[in-house]
Parts: sequence; structure tokens; C-alpha cells
Amino acid sequence: MKLYLPAKVLLIAFALFLPSTVWANGSAESAKPSDLRWNSRIVRIALSSSLFQPQIGLRPGSDVEGALERSFKTWEAAANIKFVVTTTDNSTVSPAGKSGDGVSLVTIAPTAENLLFFAGDAEEVPARTRVFYNGKDAITEADIVLNPYQQFSTDGSAGTFDLESTLTHEIGHLLGLEHSFIIGATMQINQGRNGIYGLPAIAGRSLSEDDIAGVRAIYGPPAGVENCCGSISGEIQSASVRSHVWLEELSTGRVIAGTDSDSEARFSISGLTGGEYKLYSKPINLKGGSSVNDSGTVQVEAGKSIKIPSISSKRSSKTQLSYLGFSGQLSRLPVPVNGGKSFIIYIGGSGITEDSPDIFFNSPFLSISRGSLIRHDFSSDLSVFSFEISLSSDVPPGDYSIYYRAPGGSVDALPGGLSVGEVVNNWNSFQIPVN
Repeated sequence: MKLYLPAKVLLIAFALFLPSTVWANGSAESAKPSDLRWNSRIVRIALSSSLFQPQIGLRPGSDVEGALERSFKTWEAAANIKFVVTTTDNSTVSPAGKSGDGVSLVTIAPTAENLLFFAGDAEEVPARTRVFYNGKDAITEADIVLNPYQQFSTDGSAGTFDLESTLTHEIGHLLGLEHSFIIGATMQINQGRNGIYGLPAIAGRSLSEDDIAGVRAIYGPPAGVENCCGSISGEIQSASVRSHVWLEELSTGRVIAGTDSDSEARFSISGLTGGEYKLYSKPINLKGGSSVNDSGTVQVEAGKSIKIPSISSKRSSKTQLSYLGFSGQLSRLPVPVNGGKSFIIYIGGSGITEDSPDIFFNSPFLSISRGSLIRHDFSSDLSVFSFEISLSSDVPPGDYSIYYRAPGGSVDALPGGLSVGEVVNNWNSFQIPVN
């Protein structure tokens, strides 16, 4: 969904994009347990013949078979899971209820039941996954429906959803993963169409460190992977609301994994590679904003569970970061960046009153040009700044957070908002010479 702003705002070449949301649903279309999993490491999937027939939603010439194969292999490479894929002439998902037909289906057919799955959201949602599970929280069936009302492609065609990215996200739900608040994660709630930021929206084809930790927490690592998997757990002191909790690699600043605390302020992060990390938390759903808590370093060891002492919670703040952007657009999508280059990045939020806000990163591979900070007259209730960042040529692939420190000392963040990966962003400011 696009929200076009008033003409006076468009004069500064901004457009605010609120990307479409991808949902997973429980068997009764209600809240589902957070620890769903397949009991078997072998998951059987049936591909509907509708995927290989001409469809209004599939751009002619799209590599559907290749996108499906790569999406399954992406998850197989991350965890101890194996897909057995067959085809079927069945094209309709199991109706919502306590149990399905026992066949986990992937389809795009515009049947009545498939269309009903998108009732009220047909113009916004690219795909949905319906998960069936038993009383022991074991998944018994998971059906993926690509929205027949949407357009999909595999060549980056502007205005379409990337088929492989969509499938990779939905297969994550099929495996039991929930949405992630890490902006650069494939499992984050927002998926943009090709063309946002003037780039193909293909970053979701590959998994972030957060996605990998999440699936390994459920199924363990694939054969041959060493130094995995450790876990941490703890609780947030005096917290009456849920919080985002995340880890960043101490040496690089990369976001490694994140989770939300439960209603009793407890949290647990598993599937972690051994190493030294920084632990952060932030209360969520608070009016007026909340502050990030830096809880120090954590040493994770493979195969060991670490109990973290209770961490403090700083709740109140008058500032809040909500959006980031690039190329004159604000969004809740990650910005793809590359090493050895410089980029003009935008952030948007509320309560940022200073002309030169304190923007910073936790990575030695990223730096900001202080003289590049510019305030933009966006709207009365949204503060927008742009600034130039430079990335070292040897920056490791991964997701990096953007931080803002208010004059009073409170800190807010956009966790994993910058993604260093396979997506080539040619809209850089300049090329940094390689030594």
C-alpha cells in the first residue's frame, strides 16, 4: 500500500511506502503457539499444477520451478531439515478448522477457498500460510497460497512481488517461524514490491543471521556445521510490557538474532553460533516512544544454555524512530548497501528536535559523515533526516542497526535496517578507493 503525501511534501521528492504485510495463520485463524515445529526432519510438500500453468498473477517467462527449488534449498542449507517435493492437481488449500486434509500444498489458483483466505486484504498481502497443528504443538499440515490478485515475477519487474522472496518467507512460516522485528530479516513482517528504492526487492531470497538462528533453534544445524548451537535466556526487570531483545556481534556490529519477551518479561534466544555478543532490549507498543537498553556483553558457547541476570528496562522517551529510507523514499524495509561505497540514507521518526541529531552505528565498518546531516521539512508530526554513510570494503555481509541518541541520553534504534548482501545498489554517492 502506498500513501501519497500532500503536494508540498512531494516537492522534496519524498514518498512514504508502507509495504504489504505477509501473514501466517493458525489452524483456527487465531493466535498460534510460538513453538510450533514438525516432528519429522523430513517435510513433504505438494506443488499445485496451478503454479506451472499460465496465471494472471505470474508474469510470463517467470522461472517458477527455479524459484521454488531455490527457496526450499535455502532453508535446507540453514538447518537440519529436508523437503520431499511432489506435484498434484489439487489447487485448493484446506479450509480453516481443527484439521486439514493432511497435504501441505503450495498453490496460486484463484479458487473460492483460496480467495477467501485473503478476504479484506487482497490488494495488500502477497501470500499467506495456514498452519495446522495438534495438541502437542506439532505441525501436521501447512498450506501456502500465493495471492491470485497480486503480480509475481522472478526478473525484478517493477511493481511486482519477487516470487522467490515471497516463497522463502512463507516457507519459514511453514517451518514454524513467526515474524521478526529485525528489519533485514527475511521473516520480517513487511515485503516490498520491486522498484522500492529504485531496486529489485530480492534481498528476501537469502536468509539473515536472525532467520538462520531461528530455524536452527527449532531443527538444529545441518550436518557439518560446527560451533552451534548455544542459547541465552533471562528476564527484563520491572517490565510490564513486552520488549524486543536482540544480539549484535561484538566484533562486527552485525545483528545476529532477536526475539520478543513474553507477557512475564521473559525471553530466550537459541540457535546461536558461539561468540561474543552485545545484548540490547527495547520496550514495544509504548505511546511516545521507548529507550533502548544496552545490557553489556554475552559470551555464547556452542551447546550451552546461559542464564542472563535480570536486565534493566528504560521505558520512557519522547523520541521514536519509525522509518528508514533511500532514494527519496521512506519505508519499513531494509536499505541494501555494499562495501567500499557511500550512500545517502534517510530516517524518520517523532520527537527529534535538534538540527544535528546524534546518529551512530555499533560497527567499525560503518561511519557517518557528520557534515552531511540534513533536516527535511516532511510533515508536522514526522522528523526526517538524511546523512551520508561510508562502508569499508571488507564489511562482512549481514544486517546492521542505525542508532539515534537524544539530548537527554535516551537511545532508539532501527535494528538491522542496513543490509549488506548480494543486492547490488548502484545508487551510491562515490566509490571508496581500495587500499
